[in-house]
Parts: sequence; structure tokens; C-alpha cells
Amino acid sequence: MQRCSKIRTMQWLRMNYIFAGKEGEEGELVCRLLTLRSKALSALEQHELALKDTQTALCVGVPDPLARAQLLRTQGHAYFSLGDQMRAKLAYISAQRLLDPKNSKSNQLKLDLDEEIAKCLNATKNNTKKDDHSDENTCPKLTGGENQSIPNTSLLLGVQESAQTGRFIVAKSKVDAGDLLAAEPAYCCVLLLDKAGTHCHNCLARLVAPIGCPECSGVAFCSRECQKTACDTYHRIECHFLNLFIGLGMSILAQLALRLVTRAGSAKKFLHLWDSVHRPAEGVEEQSVSDYRRLLRLVNHPEKRGTRDYLSRTLMAVFLLKCLQKSGRFWPLDEEISSEEELKVAEALLRHLCLLQFNAHEVFETLAWDRTKVKGTKTHYIGVGVYLSIALFNHDCNPAVARTFSGTKMLLHALRPLHPGEMVGENYGPMFSNKTRAERQRSLRARYWFDCACQACSENWNTFDQGIKSPDKTEALQKMFDMGFEAMEAGKLEGAVYLLSQFINTIDGDVIMPDREVCLSIDALRLCLMNLWGNVVVIQPLKSEEKIQSTLDESTVQITELLTLEDVK
Repeated sequence: MQRCSKIRTMQWLRMNYIFAGKEGEEGELVCRLLTLRSKALSALEQHELALKDTQTALCVGVPDPLARAQLLRTQGHAYFSLGDQMRAKLAYISAQRLLDPKNSKSNQLKLDLDEEIAKCLNATKNNTKKDDHSDENTCPKLTGGENQSIPNTSLLLGVQESAQTGRFIVAKSKVDAGDLLAAEPAYCCVLLLDKAGTHCHNCLARLVAPIGCPECSGVAFCSRECQKTACDTYHRIECHFLNLFIGLGMSILAQLALRLVTRAGSAKKFLHLWDSVHRPAEGVEEQSVSDYRRLLRLVNHPEKRGTRDYLSRTLMAVFLLKCLQKSGRFWPLDEEISSEEELKVAEALLRHLCLLQFNAHEVFETLAWDRTKVKGTKTHYIGVGVYLSIALFNHDCNPAVARTFSGTKMLLHALRPLHPGEMVGENYGPMFSNKTRAERQRSLRARYWFDCACQACSENWNTFDQGIKSPDKTEALQKMFDMGFEAMEAGKLEGAVYLLSQFINTIDGDVIMPDREVCLSIDALRLCLMNLWGNVVVIQPLKSEEKIQSTLDESTVQITELLTLEDVK
């Protein structure tokens, strides 16, 4: 571990807290790891996370007075950086009281603390609190307000139903490119198993200062809040089966089907939910019952499902039921399980497995070299979720909306104008721009069991590789098109979104699709929206490498003194 690279040291500090064992068993190790990690986070100006680590370490207990004083100093620095001078001063004073005058290290630390206290006293009372996440985008508002009949969607939308396509979303009023048509939190989501070391098991956020599970080392959480939410409900049931799921190669949809049951926290709570949705609705329902009723209404095509398909899904449902029985936490160990209860849970699992085939959405983040640059960005899938309202959007090979994610909340922005009564098409994967009609139809028929009849399929549009014509535009339109792309290249994403939306809205009805420049504008608008409002991970070297060099070197020495690599293993 001596003299390892800065990045490897940071990874070591981030992850070994998860593998350090239960706090009660190895409290000293946990405290030391949290202390070192809080210093590194403070050097990286992640002050809120540093503060949480110091608070956790102090709660676990730091026996050495000097180490406790150093931890309180780190806590005081975090408070000061966040604009809370009063708490910073109290932390520094508490640290001073722990110092031994006979210790030379204590004397130097006391002088440093005196300087810190003086800074607190000299700081103005009107300092505003800094926010480590002030650069993060807040979710925009739905265009036209929220639709009460279709939760988390715009008032511009409505629902229609037909024998061929079932229920689907249509424009109820005029929709323009750039309008936000939906902003829906996931009803339930699951992290891909291979992302367990990089993303939060509960909210799917990127990990900076991960927190482990008290009972297993297979998952990590971004905060105590996420850890509590998971460990109080679904993870306490699933915890000891994760390695089995990995070994079996269980699909993400099967995990999501199970999560739809375990999120209730116990058999008693889930069976109350199941029984409630199978009774006629009376008056105002509980929100959980209403949402679960909406979930079970989603299409699962039982009339098209063959015997072999039902058999394989039934076997998976029985396996998941056995996991719930063996957990001892879904049904209490001392409680006799009735066959009726088992049958209800198995039926629910089978129902989930069937409907998720057609109604689950992949959750993704965008990898970029620069948040303001769309060139070179890449979609990175991290999980799967179910969205009750967005599941009603039907497929179109020339989609009318762009899908982005803010956390696990899915945003749908309009990519082109829509007129009242027109279907608002989402995209299930194959697009006309890069797949031929035969390829698209084959993919959709195999995965979703329908033949697409969108305009691109009906008219057999060319792909980009086959060539798409673009008639000459007026000078004003051409200028707007050029300015939109110039703004995008310059990293002025809000300006690019405005100009590209204006170009698409203005030219609507004056061109025959597919038009190359319109298609390019729509694709550019989609990329800009992803970088502007989506989960963007900037891939670049640590900006604070020089600043944290001394902190990491000191941490490496302390780690080596604390334990060897064999201890970690």
C-alpha cells in the first residue's frame, strides 16, 4: 500500500469501509477508515460528506484522545466551509479540551486550533452556507402544469384506447419541441448487480463516500438515509440471497419482480396490498394501494403467452417464493405460513414477471468529458425501473420524446411538434435512423410481440446510411439551424436547446419527413437535453490532485500502520 497512486488510495479509502465488518465488531478499524476518508473528502471539498463521516466515527467511538481531537478539527473545518461558524468553533474548542499539554503533537495541534477559532470569530455572521451540490440541476417544471388524471405528466397530454394498441398517450393540446411532458419518479427500481461497487443500491446515485450494509459486503449506499430505507424494507429480506442471484445469473427483471414484493417490508404488509387491489375501490384509496392497482393494470399479453413461457416464469416465481420463505424475514420464522398466503405471493411474482417484460425501462447515466460538450458522450446503463405513467407511452421508430434521468426520475421532453389527437411516441430501442424496417420489426416482434405501424415503418423511411435528402431551406431557417449547432459546439446548451427547438417548431409542416436537417436537429436536441437535465458523469482526472496529495500520503502511512493487506482480505 505504500506510495500507491493517489487514485488507488482514494479507491481504497472509499471501498474498504464497506468491507471493514460490523461496527460493533471492528469499531477501531471503522473509525480509522472514516477518519481518513473524512480528511480526503474535506480536501476534495466534499464537505457535507466529510461531515457525515466525522459524525459517524464519533458515534462509533474514537478511544484515542488525540485522534478524537484531530477528527473534531476535520469536523470543524467542514462546518466552517459550509458557512456554520458557530458549530465550527464548538468543534474546535471541543478538540482543544482533549489535548494533553505534555504531548508535543498536542501542542502543535493546539496552535492550529487557535488559528481556526480566530477565523471563526473573524468571519462575518452573514456568510451564506455553501452547498456542495449547488451546481446540480433542479428538475424543470411540467409544461402547462401537472395532469391529475395521469400523475407526473403534463396537462397537454391525454389517454386513448383501441383494440389494437390498448391504452396510449396522445397530445390533448398543441405540443412544441422542448416542452417537458413527463417527470416521473420510479415506482420501483433495481441496480444492475455489476454496478454494486460504483452506485447506490437504493437510489442508484454514483458513490462518493459509500456506506455498507451491516450484514453483507455485496452492496453500498450513498447515505445513511438510503441505507436505512433499504435495510428496513427490501434489503433485509434479499441480503443473504444476493450471491445466489449472481451465481444463478438471474435476470434484472426477475430481481425487479422480487423487489416489487420485498419493498413492502413483510408478508403482512404485502398481502394487505394484494388483497386491497383485488377488492373494488371504495372512496379514497391509500396511495400505495392506488399505485399498485395501476401497476397491475399494465399490459402483459396473457392471450399471446405460450405454455413454455408460462412454465419458465412459473419456475422463477416458485424459486423467488422459496427465497422469501427461507429468509425468515418476510414471514417470521416462528410463524406457520398458510398455503393461501404462499399462493397469493407466488401469483403476484408471476404477474410481475409477465408485465415487466413489456413495461420496464432501463435507467441510465451519461458519460461525458465535459458536461457542456455533447461530443463523445456515451449512454451508460445502471439499472431498471418501472414507471406507471410513462409505461403508457407507445413506441414510435421516429420518437416524439427524449428520455433523460434526474436521479431515478425519468424526464420526457418533446423532440418535435405534436397536434391534438396525435400519438406521443416513445422509443423502445430500434430507431429508423440506424435500423432498417426489417431489422426494427424483427426486434420489436421478438421483444414486445407487436408489429410496428408508425409512419417510418408504413412509409419505409431510409436510414441515414441509405441517404436522406434535405431540400434547401430559407435563409432565416438555415441561419437558425447553423446557430443552434454553433451554440451546441460552444457548450451553450440552454441556447442550443432554444434555437434547435425554434428551428424544429418553425419548419413543422413545411417539409416532408424524413428530412436530413430536421432529423439532425432532433438528434442534437436530444443530446443537449441529456447533458442539460440528465445524470451526467464527467470523466476526467481529479481536479484536486495536487491539493489532496499531502492528505493522501499521510493517509497511506496511517493505513500501513493500522493494518496489512492481509487484514483487509
